[in-house]
Amino acid sequence: MTNKSAQGIVVALFKKILGIPASGTSTRFCEKGHAMDPEWQTCKYCEATKTIGLGNYLNSSDTLQRSMNMGRTPTVTDHGESNDPDYTEFDRSDKSESPISESSKSKRRLAGALATFNLFPQGKLFVLYEGRNLIGKAEHCDIRIAADRSLSDEHAEIVCREHRDELITLITTNLTVLNGKELGSNSSTNLDDGAKIKMGASVFEFKRISIGREKVSSGGNRDRDEYDDLS
Repeated sequence: MTNKSAQGIVVALFKKILGIPASGTSTRFCEKGHAMDPEWQTCKYCEATKTIGLGNYLNSSDTLQRSMNMGRTPTVTDHGESNDPDYTEFDRSDKSESPISESSKSKRRLAGALATFNLFPQGKLFVLYEGRNLIGKAEHCDIRIAADRSLSDEHAEIVCREHRDELITLITTNLTVLNGKELGSNSSTNLDDGAKIKMGASVFEFKRISIGREKVSSGGNRDRDEYDDLS
C-alpha cells in the first residue's frame, strides 16, 4: 500500500468519525483552511488532528461544511467525549469533580443520587447526602459538571430532608427544567423520586433513598433546622 493510499484511508475514517457529509457549502474557514460549522467557535478538525495525531493527513480540501439543514445532535464517542458546543473537554481523572471531603461525608447520611449519561456513555452516578448538595461547575460544588459550559458556577441545590427533598434554583440566567417544566431563578420545588432534571445542558434522574432517613445514631429524628446546618 502506498503512502498516499494510507493517507486516503485515514482521512476517510476521520470523516466517518466526525460525521462529515459528502458535499456542502463552505461559508467560513479556519486559519488552516478547514471548513467550519457556523456555530463552531474553534476548528474541530484542528483540535482533532492534534488529539489523535493525524498531522497533515487531513488537508483543507478534505474538510467540507456541514449542511445548514443537518441536525446538531451531539456525537458521543466511546471515551465520553462530545462535539456539543455546550461542553468543553476536561480531565475525567480530576478528583475535584466531586470535592465533598471525607470528613464531611462521614457526618452526613446517604439520601439519594443523581444519574446522568450526557458525557458518560456508561453513565455517571453522583451521591446526594442529607442536607444541602450544591450543583454547578465551580470547584467547590458538591456535584461538579466542569464540562458543561451552560451550567452556572453555582446553579442549584438539592436539599435532602427526612420526609421530603427540594430542588432550589439559585440566582442564575441559565436553564433549569424539572419534569419538562422550566423553573424560574431563585425558586424552590419539591423533588419526587424518579424526577427528571435538566440543568444547563446536563440531564439527570433523581433517585431517593428513604431507608435510614428516619433514624440517626442517637435514635431520634433530626429537626428541620438541623438539616439546614448540614454542609
